Amino acid sequence: MLLSQDKYLTKNIKGVQKEEYRGDIRWTSVDSFAIILILLTLTMGCITKSKEETVTSKSNELELIVSSPKTISSLSFVITIALRNVGRESITVARPIYYVTVRFELYGENGKLKFHGPIPTYLPLSKEYVVVLEPKKEITWSTRVSLCWWSVNRTIEKGHYKLVVLYDTRKVPGDVNFWRGELRGELNITVEKTIKCQW
Repeated sequence: MLLSQDKYLTKNIKGVQKEEYRGDIRWTSVDSFAIILILLTLTMGCITKSKEETVTSKSNELELIVSSPKTISSLSFVITIALRNVGRESITVARPIYYVTVRFELYGENGKLKFHGPIPTYLPLSKEYVVVLEPKKEITWSTRVSLCWWSVNRTIEKGHYKLVVLYDTRKVPGDVNFWRGELRGELNITVEKTIKCQW
C-alpha cells in the first residue's frame, strides 16, 4: 500500500512498529519483508490456480464441478468432483463412486483410448450410498486417476488429451430412489513427458 506525502503510516502498515511518520514514507526492513511476503503469496496463488482446470455441467437440479491438474508428469493424479443442488427443492443423489456412478474416458489425437483399468462389481445401492442435498448444498469426492488405465504397450505418450468425467446414474441399480441422469465434464490435460507403466 503506497501513501503519498502528508499522509501518515500507522501501525496497521508498520506491523510491530508503533511510530507514525508524516511527510516522506520511510521503508524499513519490516515493511520490505511484509511487501515481499504479500507479493509472493499473490504470485503463488496465481500459479496454483493456473495449474488447475475446472469445468461444470448443469441440469435443472444438479451441477457437476470437476477439477484436475492441467499438466501431468506422473503416473497418477487427483481429480475432485463436486455435486451441487442448483434447484429449489431438496434432492436425493447417489454418492460419487468409482465406476459405479462415476466413469472416466480418455481421448487422444486419434480418438478414444481403450480402458484397461479395474472395474469393480457391486450390489444395488442402498441408503448408505445416497445423500439428501438441500438447495445450494454440495458433496465433494476426490479420487486418484492413473494414466496407465489407458496405456498402449505400457506407455502413455506425451501430448494433449481430453479427459471426460461422467456422473451417470441412469442404469445404476438401487434399493432406494435417487436422482437419475447423466452429467458430463470434459477436461483438457497435457502429459509433459512419455510415461512408462509398470505392471
